[in-house]
Amino acid sequence: MDSVMEALEKRKHHIVVIDMRLAVYSIGEQIIRKIRTRHTLANLVTLAVCPAIPRWCEEPSVQPYLEMGFSRRFLENHDRGACLNEIIMLDQGEVAAGLKLSVASTIFQLLEESRDSFDITDVNGICSYVNPAFERMCG
Repeated sequence: MDSVMEALEKRKHHIVVIDMRLAVYSIGEQIIRKIRTRHTLANLVTLAVCPAIPRWCEEPSVQPYLEMGFSRRFLENHDRGACLNEIIMLDQGEVAAGLKLSVASTIFQLLEESRDSFDITDVNGICSYVNPAFERMCG
């Protein structure tokens, strides 16, 4: 299990797909819980592949998978195009949004820790943010 976590951290994956179609859920659940405990993997999008549901059955809740720590659930589908489309949508949507959020968070942290003063204003000249150095300098 530790070697799986090391490989994930080393390779910097953005999406991890875990096969939850087998009766042995505990291994997939252990992996996802380990992923969620690692700060370095916080923005990782995790996809649970679940067994297909017969058309006459009601679709089960996604809640158990979310509680395990998965970002998404994908029902088993033998159409390769549908599977590829799901991965592309995840990459263009959740992964891209997560990366943008991570960059914004880093920039905000740099502004907060900077010794130089910064203020951010909107197009009307209304101040919406000043960092601590600006507050110390201007009061």
